[in-house]
Amino acid sequence: MFDLQLHTRYSDGRYEPAELISQVLLPAGLRLAAATDHDTWQGARSFLRSAESSPLTAVSGIEVSTLYEEGSDWLQVDILAFGGDLERSDLREFEQRLREINDQRFLALIGYLNREFGGGIDPHSIQAKAEERGVPIHLAHVILAALESGLIKSPDEIKSWYESTIVNNPSAQEAMKPRLATREVVGILGELGLITALAHPHRYPDPVVEEVVRMEVRGIEALYGRHTEEERKKYLELASEENLLVSGGSDFHGFFEDQYQPPQGDPNLLLPLLDALEVELSWDLPPTPAG
Repeated sequence: MFDLQLHTRYSDGRYEPAELISQVLLPAGLRLAAATDHDTWQGARSFLRSAESSPLTAVSGIEVSTLYEEGSDWLQVDILAFGGDLERSDLREFEQRLREINDQRFLALIGYLNREFGGGIDPHSIQAKAEERGVPIHLAHVILAALESGLIKSPDEIKSWYESTIVNNPSAQEAMKPRLATREVVGILGELGLITALAHPHRYPDPVVEEVVRMEVRGIEALYGRHTEEERKKYLELASEENLLVSGGSDFHGFFEDQYQPPQGDPNLLLPLLDALEVELSWDLPPTPAG
């Protein structure tokens, strides 16, 4: 019924926003959704327009990659942000800053892939395509270029290539290291009047989750699609203890999943978040399950 973390071709997803709605979300019975592309609102703009002619209630969103540092160690901590007037000049200025930073990160990744694997990926072509759409270079651009160059042999190999070459490769991770600190990003998004939430909290050690929450993040993605029942309960309890808004999403990209699986959990838990966003539903949520 709901999914507040989805990715499109504007960052690292397989589908255009209209395709995501018609081919994935509506057939799965979704009624409430947000496109939260990495470091750009362009996907959200297109998603909102495409949803106007559908029964889907759409929410604007973004997922910003941030740098959490502790001593010599670092983590990429992702912050979701919902709402806002996507045409405001201050929001567009921050979006342009994100675009420039991400171009640097992913051009560094392309350089690494070409050096280490003989990728033959043309960074100028990728940058031109990204500029044409007004978006930062991101992983979808790299994946599609790797397919075209033969670095990835077939679409069936995308998932295994991504895991071995990107996720489990420290050099690739270092190339893509975020450039903006978590605290700075949370502050900027708050100043822009957006509702922030810590994405997929199970990826981070508990002390990191607790510290990010103290940075005045407004919510937490407790109903994340890949959480176990124990993890879901844990983060719902944290939300209650810290007075956090509850969000929930599948983190669907279309490249890395065998099939679409919407997140699980009581959608009524999202109502305080929807109220904060002034989102009105034209349909009734099912009653909260007993117990």
